[in-house]
Amino acid sequence: MVFKAATILLLCSALFLHIECQIYVYQNAGLTEIPEDIPLNVKQINLRNNSITNIDPNSFSKFTELTHLDLVRNKISTINDSAFEALVNLKTLMLFRNELEEIPALPISTLEYLELGRNKIGTINDGAFEALVNLKTLFLTSNELEEIPALPISTLEILIFQFNKISTVNDGAFEALVNLKTLDLLGNELENIPVLSISSLQYLRLDSNKISTINDGAFEALVNLKTLDLSWNELENIPVLSISTLEYLRLDSNKISTINDGAFEALVNLKTLDLSWNELEEIPVLSISTLEELNLEYNKISTISDVCDVGFYGVNCEEECGRCKDDLCSDDDGHCLDGCQIWFLGDLCKEEIALPSLDGSHVFLKRMNESAVAITWTQDPGIPDKHAEYYGYTVAYAEGSDKHAEYYGYTVAYAQGSGDFTDGPSVPHDPALMTQTLIVANVHSHNEYRFEVKVYREMSTEREFGVKSNTVIIESSVGDLMSEIGQWNCCWASVSYKKVCAKNIHIPTTNAFARSVRYVIDIAIEAILPFFISEVCDVGFYGVNCEEECGRCKDDLCSSDDGHCSDGCQIWFLGDLCKEEIALPSLDGSHVFLKRMNESAVAITWTQDPGIPDKHAEYYGYTVAYAEGSGDFIDGPSVPHNASIKNRIMIVANIQSYNDYRFNVLMYRKMDGEQEYGLPSATTRIESGSNYVNWELVAVGVSVFIIITAIIIIIIVLLSRRKQAVSGDSEQNKDNVCTKDSDSVAQASVLRDNSAGQPAPVTEPSPYEPLETDERRDLSDPYTALEGVYQQIDDRHLP
Repeated sequence: MVFKAATILLLCSALFLHIECQIYVYQNAGLTEIPEDIPLNVKQINLRNNSITNIDPNSFSKFTELTHLDLVRNKISTINDSAFEALVNLKTLMLFRNELEEIPALPISTLEYLELGRNKIGTINDGAFEALVNLKTLFLTSNELEEIPALPISTLEILIFQFNKISTVNDGAFEALVNLKTLDLLGNELENIPVLSISSLQYLRLDSNKISTINDGAFEALVNLKTLDLSWNELENIPVLSISTLEYLRLDSNKISTINDGAFEALVNLKTLDLSWNELEEIPVLSISTLEELNLEYNKISTISDVCDVGFYGVNCEEECGRCKDDLCSDDDGHCLDGCQIWFLGDLCKEEIALPSLDGSHVFLKRMNESAVAITWTQDPGIPDKHAEYYGYTVAYAEGSDKHAEYYGYTVAYAQGSGDFTDGPSVPHDPALMTQTLIVANVHSHNEYRFEVKVYREMSTEREFGVKSNTVIIESSVGDLMSEIGQWNCCWASVSYKKVCAKNIHIPTTNAFARSVRYVIDIAIEAILPFFISEVCDVGFYGVNCEEECGRCKDDLCSSDDGHCSDGCQIWFLGDLCKEEIALPSLDGSHVFLKRMNESAVAITWTQDPGIPDKHAEYYGYTVAYAEGSGDFIDGPSVPHNASIKNRIMIVANIQSYNDYRFNVLMYRKMDGEQEYGLPSATTRIESGSNYVNWELVAVGVSVFIIITAIIIIIIVLLSRRKQAVSGDSEQNKDNVCTKDSDSVAQASVLRDNSAGQPAPVTEPSPYEPLETDERRDLSDPYTALEGVYQQIDDRHLP
């Protein structure tokens, strides 16, 4: 870092003919006040480990470009109200380990990180943080705070109150913190869980307090919480915890002896549960399919119940499981872990949606007019009311023989002898009724029809029919009407087929005139019986003369009139007629471009398929696949197709620089839960980075070397000439150079000594003192990892 600062200074001197100092470091020097020789255009000032006691109004009034101010480990007790007014670009302010008794005036709207730990602050005054409209991280660890007032910092993401004396959290204290993700209240004196209406919160530490109960609904608003630490409290009972997003839960080192039934049922994403160092006498019921780690050590558990064979549960495993998926149920209470098989309900999956039957029941018909009949039947009385939603009825029909076709003088297209039954309209079971009636229209009166009613059960889009009712027949009713029409003289006038009819003239049905008179009869009968003559097309066709081909309908069934798919489209097709295809995409022949970002990351760029219609963009996407060395390709991350851009870029991290990698991009179509890949792009590779050279860095280094060399030569020449001109003048010019001491800082972690059996209570840490231990940190532990986050938050701002 010292070399970097010096390099910037020299470059700026050569290019701009004046010194521009980026970083000013004056550490461990025993300073008692702010130095006066700090360059005005400095960006970072580090004055830690000195003896400064006061910050005057003019101490930093000239540093308008300052972004980072480090005053850690001084003896500051007084800061003037206008001390920071001029710092209009300041983002980081570190006042850790001083002697402040109150929060100073902070009129710094740009501030993002504020460290006030290890002071003597006893209260948070009203309006203390009002000007900090961009603050994201606030540390107030190891002070003397006893209560938390309302905090009006809507941008705050991390809030740390470790090791204070907090016993009271005022109502509405956290209401304004709509972006807060981490709240740490470790090591305080809370006796109750405060009201937490922070929907954005992901990490909550309440360990090492005096909490004895968890009130109902205490965590209801925390809909995004992933980590909850309640260890080292005084809990004796665990109620139902309704935090479905929770992944890590620590309840160790309490006095827990009872866990309520269903306490963990809602924790459907829980991976780690720590119940060690409690007073449990038996293993709790844990129906958590996602659980990966369970710690029950140092309890009073003396026996472990037998594990039942698959399909059994209960005492001595004598109870048979219900119809669970994969026959998996809880050994303790028979609860189905993954839900029920189809046609079964209830917690134990023993309530069956039985196959219904209308065997032996009768269907009654009543003709409403020449083109409609009413069908009435008695519902199945054995269906329980609570299961009514799973049952329904379908009217099925079949056309009989066309025994009246001779009245037309031609053959009706849909009269096909004794036809098969076709499923017609359906209605749900209604427990409030004894009988149901359904009106069936468009019944052609010149045909004989047979009807029956079928009862079905339906669940999860599956439908299964039971035994159907008896069959009833309705005879043709056209005989008398046709005889009457046969006595009319119907002829057609002009091309509009207007009918002109007179009685007592018989219409011939067998001679050559029958073909032309067909249109007249069509119009005459249609005026009396709607839809009387309607041509039934073969499967897959519709329209006039059945010349139009149906789209990709399910079961190839479409309306003979307009081609509408009554049961929807086959997969990969859309539209009313199911003729819009979501075609299988392909990136065959396209190229993928790689650019190494650094030793462990590459950027992958490809051109999206330009042939994808904008309206179908939602059905397409791309997957980056990779292979290490000569291994097989593995599907990596996916992104949806974006119709508004041409090229897509994806950064792939964690690339091992000593390995070779191959990459390609696959394009897929996705609909109704199905995903299908087309041909991939060309494969591109990136060689091992062992010989990787950062040519930009080399170029900068060479340039710096040349500039330094040139400056040295110029200085030598100038000094030589001056020495010749002015004899005896031995005074040398001095240059102001800003240097920077490296200061390695490590934040101490809260350690627990298990060597004596019961873990030791949490002690107050020192975030800026090195951790004196040879034990390695377990990075897989989520809590240790989070302490690493605190360390990272501090170190990343240090010069």
